[in-house]
Amino acid sequence: MTTQHATANRGGASGLAAQLLSDGTRRTFRIFFANRLSVVGVSIILIWIVVAIIGPSVAPYTYYEQHLAERLQPPGGTHVLGTDHLGRDVLSRILWGTRVTLTWGLLPIVAAVLIGVPTGIVAGYFGGWLGVSIMRLADLFLSVPALMFAVAIAAALGPSLSSALVAVSLVWWPWYTRLMHAETLALKEKVFVEAAQGLGASGVHVMLRHILPNTVSTILVRTSMDLGFSVLYMAALGFIGLGAQPPSPEWGLAVSIGREYMPEFWWMAVFSGLAVFSVVFGFNMIGDGIRDAFDPEIRGR
Repeated sequence: MTTQHATANRGGASGLAAQLLSDGTRRTFRIFFANRLSVVGVSIILIWIVVAIIGPSVAPYTYYEQHLAERLQPPGGTHVLGTDHLGRDVLSRILWGTRVTLTWGLLPIVAAVLIGVPTGIVAGYFGGWLGVSIMRLADLFLSVPALMFAVAIAAALGPSLSSALVAVSLVWWPWYTRLMHAETLALKEKVFVEAAQGLGASGVHVMLRHILPNTVSTILVRTSMDLGFSVLYMAALGFIGLGAQPPSPEWGLAVSIGREYMPEFWWMAVFSGLAVFSVVFGFNMIGDGIRDAFDPEIRGR
């Protein structure tokens, strides 16, 4: 009888936990989608994701196809967004460039998370000389203005998308290290962490099973805010010639080439610039919505 009651209690507790998790998830989504700007941001990014997937298939021309007899044509006719200085279709280059811009713009944040989250948790959990060394290294990277540091690294490595990726990743990882360091210092004082340690759990087990899962929402909020800036940084490096190189259809490079023909042939730079703006705007709106959705004050209303 006792066993049956214990089983029932465990089942009830498990069901209650699942119900609370479900309610919390629904509340998070409700708060997020109640924000109209968040919905606009999601819509914009979903559209660009679809374009990245199908863009090369539906583009009227390849991104490198040249028609010198049709160079610098204004928007209209067979070239909806006009042509560039080599007679390449601007719309086609934007469609092809979506995949390049989004992929290479998001990779630095992935790299920064993979470096910064583990180092921050290790520094906060173990402390001592190891924690101090990691945090001083992070402070060293943060002591230089981010964009200036990225430019210096990309210039030292040589102009290319790979160099830009390394540069932006090195600029961003310390922020995640500092964030996770602070989160870990707070979490390791919690009762559930002390209980796990008292039961003989190893440091790796505690970090992976108890600390990391409780920082997921914080990481999600931070990454959602950083994605737009990462795309902007990669476009900026392409704009100054340290990122993507011709004939790549990357948007920052397209704006850089187009500025040389401003203002008479404005369409070369304007449409690619608007594409960059829309992606950065979309990610920023999503980031604001996710931040509000996880805000305890707003969730408690």
